[in-house]
Amino acid sequence: MASIKIVDLSKTLEDARATLLAATNGDGIVSRADLRRMLQQTADPQKARFLEFFYRFLLELENRPRMRVTEEVIDRGIAFIEAQIIPEFEIKTRFQSSTNQKIAQIHKSALPMAMELIRFTADNVVLTPREVSEQIAQLTAGLFFDDYGSEAAIAISEFFIEHDSDTLNPNSFVKAIGLDPDTPKGEVARFENADRALQTFVEQHVWSGLSDQAKAVVELMQANLTNLTIIILGLDNHPDLESNHPVYVIGIGQNGNLAGFESVVIWT
Repeated sequence: MASIKIVDLSKTLEDARATLLAATNGDGIVSRADLRRMLQQTADPQKARFLEFFYRFLLELENRPRMRVTEEVIDRGIAFIEAQIIPEFEIKTRFQSSTNQKIAQIHKSALPMAMELIRFTADNVVLTPREVSEQIAQLTAGLFFDDYGSEAAIAISEFFIEHDSDTLNPNSFVKAIGLDPDTPKGEVARFENADRALQTFVEQHVWSGLSDQAKAVVELMQANLTNLTIIILGLDNHPDLESNHPVYVIGIGQNGNLAGFESVVIWT
């Protein structure tokens, strides 16, 4: 799971604020009817749960169950969480008992709100490319790549490289790994959407009982990376090159950096 930073928690609160205010009926007040309508229209059940929890927390914090929830009330609630609750715990997905006690003493609703905030934020934090690579490294044992006409199944390994661009193209990738795209070794033999290859990757591990492990790699990439692409390097049948062609199954993450896994295809 990704590390949760204070900025992640603040973003969760600001998103909740914006969503609640967008639900008003033009009067600047988030009524219970507004809340019910908004929850019914929220496709993500986890988000709906958090929004309802946060709304009820605002009422409990003000100690006025029938109070009108306005922008001012929402801002007071967020300010309370950021000033009183968040500083009392280390940013993690589980609380220590001593931390629980500190937060519980702040307000009767403080600990449930803190735990709900952590839970929802943790579910929505996107891993950095380096974190994706590190987690893939823990899943690679026994996994292989055997596609695109390769004459052997070759083990995979995690991949990460700094790329600093939100777009991916053959030249930018080849240069990122330190090769010259105008040489046979830097020639891009394949540059394709990876969806089909990733599906095949999972299916090929069924017989070995590792399909769940392969699926975990794929889901990790799909959840945290964009533009999933398969890249095979090396001009085919070139006299100066061996039959082993590097293959990369990667995507773009935060700051344009790339992550995924790499292997080899053998073409003779």
